[in-house]
Amino acid sequence: MQAAAPLVQKTLINIPWGWATVGAIIVLLATTVDVFAQQVVRLEADFLPVLDGFATFGYAQCYDTGTTNHGHQTDDPFMFDDSTVDSAMQGAVLRGFYQNTRSPLFSCTSNCTWANNYISLGFDSSCSDVTTETLSTKLCSKNGSNVTCNFKTPGNISLTTQTVLTTWSTIAITNSSSLLGEAGGFVNTGDQPDHLASISSGLVRTAVWTNISNTIHGQDDDGLISEDNIIECTLSLVAWKHSNISSITNSFSIGTKEKIPLGRAHRLPPVPGIGYPNVDRYWFNSSSIPEMYVSSTNIGALVSFFTSPAISGQMLVGESLPVYTQGVTGAFAHQNVTAVFIKVAESMTGQLQQSNTILGYGMTADTSVVYIHIRWTWLLLPIFVEIAGAALLVATIFSSRRSRNVPLWKSSPAALLFHSVFPDGLIASELKGPAELNRRVRDLKIRLV
Repeated sequence: MQAAAPLVQKTLINIPWGWATVGAIIVLLATTVDVFAQQVVRLEADFLPVLDGFATFGYAQCYDTGTTNHGHQTDDPFMFDDSTVDSAMQGAVLRGFYQNTRSPLFSCTSNCTWANNYISLGFDSSCSDVTTETLSTKLCSKNGSNVTCNFKTPGNISLTTQTVLTTWSTIAITNSSSLLGEAGGFVNTGDQPDHLASISSGLVRTAVWTNISNTIHGQDDDGLISEDNIIECTLSLVAWKHSNISSITNSFSIGTKEKIPLGRAHRLPPVPGIGYPNVDRYWFNSSSIPEMYVSSTNIGALVSFFTSPAISGQMLVGESLPVYTQGVTGAFAHQNVTAVFIKVAESMTGQLQQSNTILGYGMTADTSVVYIHIRWTWLLLPIFVEIAGAALLVATIFSSRRSRNVPLWKSSPAALLFHSVFPDGLIASELKGPAELNRRVRDLKIRLV
């Protein structure tokens, strides 16, 4: 029994691979073909866009709502008639200060896209912290318990605070000034009305002083002298370039919004014998934007509104308060000044686009389609299995035709023929070793029929 052990190990363990082994591997791989095949095709439902005229949104290339200057001298194009002012724009200004947004003007019956670029006239704000520069101009005077301090910002805006000890104190101030009358506001050529031949795009500058932690004692709750915070913001006319516009489930979105600064706005040149055509219109001309213009009476009314008590004012805290005008100063009590002015510019731009509307037409996605995507990488295994199976079949056929006489000592079956299995599980052979097995094999022949 012990002598047969090496032969058993040789026969049962060292069995070379044959075509049956390769076929078994291919069968195992074939069981995964269905999983891979399910990943080959990907279905994607979408809507086919069509230009049906129903997908529109509004933008503007002018600011002219019909505000007139009747009853005033025509050589001052910024004078306006109170009864014709653009009250909707004034409402948009206040709406921006108090963070109330307004939905854009658009129409879409389904999902819509606008592939073109659209350049619209609008507003923008830029703010900077001028606390250090302004405090360097601080001058205070005391009259009994009344302390008055005067400041001047780098933009030449005056601010005045008052404190009556143990009674009341100023905690916030808002003040604005027009940029139309500054040296950069218009070109002065010395003759009328040519001295207003062009204007800058900057309209108004606003300074906001806040010291909310201030108390009527001039100290904060920790007993420390509170600090001033002074922000100066400029509101200007700009052009906005909109692209990648879409409306999904009635939610309007502008993918890319690019600001284009505007230079100076000019009047049209005078016509001999007639004078200036459209005397109240100023045009922005640039190769990068379409022609845009503003009405000087609209601009004059807007600047006047910013410099009026409706915007400029102060906040006081304490008791026995004097009569004062707050304006929009309360909007800065607990909000970031720069963020507030961004909202104001956005609100004004939205109102401008709704009051001076040009319609941009887009595509409406109203026809449902299904796109079939083929993911070719998932076909690699199924293709390999098919090719390998076909190759195995061909190889087996040719191999069988060539080897009709089966050599027995090419694999283990010959060794098994000369072994016996006993009921107690033992395997034994009458052969003395591999040499005798080789001699027996030479005397045997098997033929496939």
